Amino acid sequence: MSLHRSATRRGPPPLAAPKPKKGYENVEQGVKQLYPDPSSDKKTDMDIVFVPGLGAHPLLSFKSTETNFNWASDEDGISRDFPNARILLYHSESSWTGALKVKQFLHNLAHTLLEGLKAKREVGLQIERIKIEVNHE
Repeated sequence: MSLHRSATRRGPPPLAAPKPKKGYENVEQGVKQLYPDPSSDKKTDMDIVFVPGLGAHPLLSFKSTETNFNWASDEDGISRDFPNARILLYHSESSWTGALKVKQFLHNLAHTLLEGLKAKREVGLQIERIKIEVNHE
């Protein structure tokens, strides 16, 4: 048994490229359609809306850290079980720290979600569509 620890010593950290700064022009807010592809003409009869928790990454909130499986966006996710559903993801800026911290209120988030859903409503479809919300806290 050796007490020589040279193999566990760390060298200098590798040089990483600087991260590009995120500006307000990169902010995504609103409702994004994940399935079917927005350019397809596939008809749907219900909406499933994924709403992430406050301060969470919108898409990564529904992804397993162990298997990388994402219920919202993977082909074998919720779209497999509900092929006639339109899968929507709500994006909101609700960072509490960092360069783009936003003082956000629940009323503002709810209003933005409702306006985004209204904008996604398709002409010619019945007003009473089935809506299912999947929330993450």
